[in-house]
Amino acid sequence: MKEEAGMRFLEHAEELRKRIIYSLLPVAAFFVPCYAFSGRIFDLLMGPVIRSLPEGSSLIFTRPAEGFLIYLKVSLFASFCLSFPFVLYNAWQFVSPALYRRERRAVVLIDADLQDPPAVIPDLAAKWREGYDVVYAVRAERHGESLFKKLSAKLFYRFIHRITDVNI
Repeated sequence: MKEEAGMRFLEHAEELRKRIIYSLLPVAAFFVPCYAFSGRIFDLLMGPVIRSLPEGSSLIFTRPAEGFLIYLKVSLFASFCLSFPFVLYNAWQFVSPALYRRERRAVVLIDADLQDPPAVIPDLAAKWREGYDVVYAVRAERHGESLFKKLSAKLFYRFIHRITDVNI
Protein backbone atom coordinates (compact mmCIF):
# COMPACT_ATOMS: atom_id res chain seq x y z
CA MET A 1 0.00 0.00 0.00
CA LYS A 2 1.24 3.51 -0.65
CA GLU A 3 2.91 5.30 2.26
CA GLU A 4 1.57 8.69 1.20
CA ALA A 5 -0.16 10.84 3.79
CA GLY A 6 -3.36 11.28 1.83
CA MET A 7 -4.71 8.56 -0.38
CA ARG A 8 -7.97 9.35 -2.09
CA PHE A 9 -11.10 7.31 -1.53
CA LEU A 10 -10.79 5.46 -4.84
CA GLU A 11 -7.16 4.59 -4.11
CA HIS A 12 -8.25 3.10 -0.78
CA ALA A 13 -11.03 1.19 -2.51
CA GLU A 14 -8.59 -0.14 -5.12
CA GLU A 15 -6.15 -1.27 -2.43
CA LEU A 16 -8.96 -2.93 -0.48
CA ARG A 17 -10.13 -4.75 -3.62
CA LYS A 18 -6.58 -5.95 -4.28
CA ARG A 19 -6.18 -7.23 -0.70
CA ILE A 20 -9.54 -9.02 -0.80
CA ILE A 21 -8.56 -10.76 -4.05
CA TYR A 22 -5.15 -11.71 -2.61
CA SER A 23 -6.96 -13.13 0.43
CA LEU A 24 -9.49 -15.12 -1.59
CA LEU A 25 -6.93 -16.76 -3.89
CA PRO A 26 -5.55 -19.06 -1.16
CA VAL A 27 -9.10 -19.87 -0.03
CA ALA A 28 -9.90 -20.99 -3.58
CA ALA A 29 -6.62 -22.88 -3.90
CA PHE A 30 -7.19 -24.78 -0.63
CA PHE A 31 -10.84 -25.49 -1.45
CA VAL A 32 -10.08 -28.20 -4.04
CA PRO A 33 -7.95 -30.42 -1.77
CA CYS A 34 -10.31 -29.76 1.14
CA TYR A 35 -13.23 -30.93 -0.97
CA ALA A 36 -11.32 -34.11 -1.78
CA PHE A 37 -11.07 -34.77 1.97
CA SER A 38 -14.45 -33.29 2.92
CA GLY A 39 -15.82 -36.65 4.06
CA ARG A 40 -12.95 -37.15 6.47
CA ILE A 41 -13.14 -33.54 7.69
CA PHE A 42 -16.89 -33.91 8.23
CA ASP A 43 -16.33 -37.12 10.20
CA LEU A 44 -13.69 -35.41 12.31
CA LEU A 45 -15.94 -32.42 13.07
CA MET A 46 -19.08 -34.46 13.69
CA GLY A 47 -17.41 -37.35 15.53
CA PRO A 48 -18.34 -36.12 19.03
CA VAL A 49 -21.96 -35.55 17.97
CA ILE A 50 -22.26 -38.96 16.33
CA ARG A 51 -20.73 -40.70 19.35
CA SER A 52 -23.22 -38.98 21.68
CA LEU A 53 -26.28 -40.17 19.72
CA PRO A 54 -28.40 -42.91 21.27
CA GLU A 55 -27.71 -46.47 20.17
CA GLY A 56 -29.14 -47.22 16.72
CA SER A 57 -29.65 -43.57 15.69
CA SER A 58 -27.84 -41.60 13.03
CA LEU A 59 -27.73 -38.16 11.45
CA ILE A 60 -30.11 -37.47 8.58
CA PHE A 61 -30.41 -34.75 5.99
CA THR A 62 -33.78 -33.02 5.96
CA ARG A 63 -33.52 -31.23 2.61
CA PRO A 64 -32.68 -32.74 -0.79
CA ALA A 65 -29.51 -30.73 -1.47
CA GLU A 66 -28.28 -30.74 2.12
CA GLY A 67 -26.19 -33.89 1.68
CA PHE A 68 -24.21 -32.20 -1.08
CA LEU A 69 -24.10 -28.70 0.42
CA ILE A 70 -22.77 -29.85 3.78
CA TYR A 71 -19.58 -31.09 2.13
CA LEU A 72 -19.20 -27.80 0.26
CA LYS A 73 -19.62 -25.89 3.52
CA VAL A 74 -17.13 -28.12 5.34
CA SER A 75 -14.64 -27.68 2.49
CA LEU A 76 -15.06 -23.91 2.50
CA PHE A 77 -14.63 -23.77 6.27
CA ALA A 78 -11.48 -25.92 6.14
CA SER A 79 -10.02 -23.94 3.24
CA PHE A 80 -10.60 -20.69 5.14
CA CYS A 81 -8.88 -22.15 8.21
CA LEU A 82 -5.87 -23.18 6.13
CA SER A 83 -5.67 -19.85 4.33
CA PHE A 84 -6.18 -17.72 7.45
CA PRO A 85 -2.48 -16.69 7.65
CA PHE A 86 -2.75 -15.26 4.11
CA VAL A 87 -5.96 -13.44 5.00
CA LEU A 88 -4.39 -12.04 8.15
CA TYR A 89 -1.29 -10.91 6.26
CA ASN A 90 -3.35 -9.05 3.66
CA ALA A 91 -5.50 -7.45 6.34
CA TRP A 92 -2.31 -6.23 8.02
CA GLN A 93 -0.93 -4.95 4.71
CA PHE A 94 -4.11 -2.92 4.23
CA VAL A 95 -4.36 -1.55 7.77
CA SER A 96 -0.71 -0.95 8.72
CA PRO A 97 -0.05 2.10 6.49
CA ALA A 98 -2.88 3.91 8.29
CA LEU A 99 -1.20 3.41 11.66
CA TYR A 100 1.36 5.70 13.20
CA ARG A 101 4.87 4.27 13.35
CA ARG A 102 4.62 3.75 17.12
CA GLU A 103 1.34 1.86 16.63
CA ARG A 104 3.01 -0.56 14.20
CA ARG A 105 5.77 -1.55 16.59
CA ALA A 106 3.93 -4.48 18.18
CA VAL A 107 1.03 -6.74 17.34
CA VAL A 108 -0.55 -9.20 19.75
CA LEU A 109 -2.46 -12.15 18.30
CA ILE A 110 -4.62 -14.29 20.56
CA ASP A 111 -6.25 -17.46 19.24
CA ALA A 112 -9.97 -17.85 19.68
CA ASP A 113 -9.43 -20.99 21.75
CA LEU A 114 -7.57 -18.85 24.32
CA GLN A 115 -4.79 -21.39 24.57
CA ASP A 116 -2.76 -18.40 25.71
CA PRO A 117 -5.16 -16.28 27.79
CA PRO A 118 -5.07 -12.47 27.63
CA ALA A 119 -3.47 -12.50 31.10
CA VAL A 120 -0.12 -13.48 29.50
CA ILE A 121 0.01 -10.34 27.29
CA PRO A 122 1.95 -8.30 29.89
CA ASP A 123 4.54 -11.10 30.18
CA LEU A 124 4.91 -11.24 26.39
CA ALA A 125 5.18 -7.43 26.19
CA ALA A 126 7.89 -7.46 28.88
CA LYS A 127 9.96 -9.86 26.77
CA TRP A 128 9.39 -7.66 23.73
CA ARG A 129 10.62 -4.61 25.68
CA GLU A 130 13.77 -6.58 26.57
CA GLY A 131 14.62 -6.48 22.87
CA TYR A 132 13.16 -9.60 21.34
CA ASP A 133 11.70 -9.10 17.85
CA VAL A 134 9.23 -11.99 18.06
CA VAL A 135 7.71 -13.21 21.30
CA TYR A 136 5.40 -16.21 21.46
CA ALA A 137 4.00 -18.54 24.07
CA VAL A 138 4.35 -22.32 24.00
CA ARG A 139 2.44 -24.66 26.24
CA ALA A 140 4.77 -26.66 28.44
CA GLU A 141 2.13 -29.23 29.37
CA ARG A 142 -0.85 -30.54 27.42
CA HIS A 143 -3.14 -32.16 29.96
CA GLY A 144 -6.48 -33.48 28.73
CA GLU A 145 -5.76 -33.06 25.01
CA SER A 146 -6.38 -35.73 22.43
CA LEU A 147 -3.60 -37.66 20.76
CA PHE A 148 -4.42 -35.85 17.49
CA LYS A 149 -4.02 -32.44 19.14
CA LYS A 150 -0.69 -33.42 20.75
CA LEU A 151 0.62 -34.91 17.50
CA SER A 152 -0.45 -31.93 15.38
CA ALA A 153 1.22 -29.52 17.83
CA LYS A 154 4.44 -31.55 17.74
CA LEU A 155 4.40 -31.62 13.94
CA PHE A 156 3.70 -27.87 13.81
CA TYR A 157 6.67 -27.05 16.04
CA ARG A 158 8.91 -29.39 14.05
CA PHE A 159 7.77 -27.72 10.80
CA ILE A 160 8.43 -24.21 12.17
CA HIS A 161 11.89 -25.30 13.30
CA ARG A 162 12.71 -26.65 9.83
CA ILE A 163 11.61 -23.59 7.86
CA THR A 164 13.02 -20.98 10.27
CA ASP A 165 15.91 -20.55 12.65
CA VAL A 166 13.45 -20.50 15.55
CA ASN A 167 13.57 -23.47 17.88
CA ILE A 168 10.30 -23.56 19.79
